[in-house]
Amino acid sequence: MILILTYAKVFTTSLHAMLSERYPGEVFRTHGLQPSTLTTVDRFLAAAATDTQGLRRGFDNDALRPRLEAARRSGERIVILSGVRDPVARSLSVAVQNLEVFFPELVGRTDAEAVDDLARALADLWQRRDPEADAVRAMAEMMIHAPLHWLQDELGSGFGLDLSQPPFDRERGFTLYEGDNVALLLFRHEDAPAAIEDGLGRLFPGETFTVPAENVTATKPTGTLYARLRERFRLPRAFLENLYAHPCVRTFYDEVEIASAIARWSAPDPAPASTVPDTPPAAAVIDEGEVRATVFIPLHNHARWIGSQLESLFSQWRPDLELLLIDDGSTDRGLAVVTEVLARHPEIAATILRHDAARGHGVLPDIVRHARGSILIQADSDDLALPGRIEAILSRFAADPDCRLVTSNAVMISESGAPLGLFDVAHDDGILADPDAVPQMWGAPWIGATSAFHRSVIEAFAPLDPELCPYGFDLLTPLRATLLGTHHHLAQPYVAWRRHPNNSHKRLGGGSRNLRRQEQYGAIELMALAQRIRDVEDIRLRNPTPSLDRALAACQRQFMDFFDRWSRIRNRCRSEEDSASGNASLQDGPGLPPVVTLARGRTYPISPSSALARALAGWPGFHEVEAHHVWTLRQAAFALRITDATARAIVIKARAASASPRTAYFSLDCHEPVAASLTSNDSVEVEIPLGPTSRTVPWLGFSLVTVRMPGIKDDTGESGDARILGVAISEITLV
Repeated sequence: MILILTYAKVFTTSLHAMLSERYPGEVFRTHGLQPSTLTTVDRFLAAAATDTQGLRRGFDNDALRPRLEAARRSGERIVILSGVRDPVARSLSVAVQNLEVFFPELVGRTDAEAVDDLARALADLWQRRDPEADAVRAMAEMMIHAPLHWLQDELGSGFGLDLSQPPFDRERGFTLYEGDNVALLLFRHEDAPAAIEDGLGRLFPGETFTVPAENVTATKPTGTLYARLRERFRLPRAFLENLYAHPCVRTFYDEVEIASAIARWSAPDPAPASTVPDTPPAAAVIDEGEVRATVFIPLHNHARWIGSQLESLFSQWRPDLELLLIDDGSTDRGLAVVTEVLARHPEIAATILRHDAARGHGVLPDIVRHARGSILIQADSDDLALPGRIEAILSRFAADPDCRLVTSNAVMISESGAPLGLFDVAHDDGILADPDAVPQMWGAPWIGATSAFHRSVIEAFAPLDPELCPYGFDLLTPLRATLLGTHHHLAQPYVAWRRHPNNSHKRLGGGSRNLRRQEQYGAIELMALAQRIRDVEDIRLRNPTPSLDRALAACQRQFMDFFDRWSRIRNRCRSEEDSASGNASLQDGPGLPPVVTLARGRTYPISPSSALARALAGWPGFHEVEAHHVWTLRQAAFALRITDATARAIVIKARAASASPRTAYFSLDCHEPVAASLTSNDSVEVEIPLGPTSRTVPWLGFSLVTVRMPGIKDDTGESGDARILGVAISEITLV
């Protein structure tokens, strides 16, 4: 099959007309297949009040999807044609072709009357990304900015193609890329049609092609407006220099071509007010449009771990990310480690700040001031990002325009990196939208170190007073997110959370048995609960609703309940001496649950007397061992030691508690899970392939197995039997 997959205005119609005539029934076209594209399209089509037939046809995948899936299953070769184009020149064509949809107020006016307003509106779309945009504006922004992200989203992620190898051939104007059963012809619009015809001749040896001229903007009724727009449209030079420095532009154009484009589209100085709108300073323009998310790292005396955290992030980096690292008064050489790692990664856009002393919540203004992404991804300096974290976060934000916070589960690790189990073994994936539920539900365990939030979670509220709420912003974000939109929680672990005596919550007294330390940490939590009340009142004053009334009452109840508990601890502190064991416990590192070594070819059955069963029962997420099996909770993780280099897989024999099939997922080292349909009738052998351990996981020498049974309603009834939520493991074999 042949798929014409483009971001529009790059010979799409001409290619479809030519190839459909030659290969009838085998040629399909679309401007997008991935959720990151189609979510915005669907929202726009549902909201648009004008005729959207043209755009609707460009994203109609009803006939394409089943044909594409059939080709993938059968291994049929999929030929993809796509193109790139000067981003500014293309945006003019997009704007004029979609005039009625994106700029209906200009329809009916003469070209001379409309051109300056169209230039201003298009310049605004380029220079200002609106995180609160309505559906039409969001669609226009996506179409205009497509050259900065579309290729990676649709061709890189969508079809697994590496567009950096081979490098794009600027001299010929096209390059052929090969993947699994996929061949891509990527051409440059400025070299068409010759580059297309030459590339097609190489894809289909022995055939010749002549590309017709179809859907040419200059020949349409709007052709005069298009010509006037090309004459009048200009952007600030600083903006253009940043735009053409983007990797998704610079890859396809050389220095001379880029300099020519900047000179072509840059405004004279001073710029005429009729052609270029007022813009903020250059530092605030293009970067906000091209940086989708900012990964921010507060660093404080974690020199021994920050290098590994950076490498774990860079192994899954994307060109639409930036790094913001804030050294919050460190006294070790952590900042030196950062600069050494960044020196090995010149492709990373990074901003580094340093405070003379630790500020806690005082870093929030720095994040707002210097972060350019609308999504802020937290990465603590002593933790690790597990494979897939960034994509999982960004896909949730892309799928839900109302999403304001994404959190996940975590694998706990020791100071040295040994796995300690899952942090949360009880909760499934979930989406919270009602602020009523948040103060009650998020007594449930989760970790702020896994969070990524929309910048409105900071900006939509009054600035925090560090003296009233010095610590615990992660105690505020779930409520704030649901006051503004939704909070997505992922049961899959995407962070390795390192537990050690110098954890920030431990330094403040969290988890201590020492009464004085409990009282100190409780005071911090109490201040965060008071801040929750202020947050609800802040939103409620601007938009009073019954839902916010209920949320305020729930926050006030939670504050009073916690105040009662904290007061009792405080009063006990006045009459009791701190115990030495309590003080000593502050320095205790976490214990490592039992880990057994598996021999290849041997089966390890579960029984109350077996070493494997006793080991599993020592991990979070397991019930007590029964006669022939051990049950997990909704999810669990455990480590095994495998020393045989010839072993190829772990086989787990398992079943569920229900006669109806339920799907469980088994994963090794947090990689792609293996799905298994389980019932109570018969045990199923689930084979989990062994592969090379990822360089980003810290527990080298161990293999971490995770088991999940998602989607089961927690309806244990009067029996209270939580086994119905999990999986029964009866034996494990190394093969």
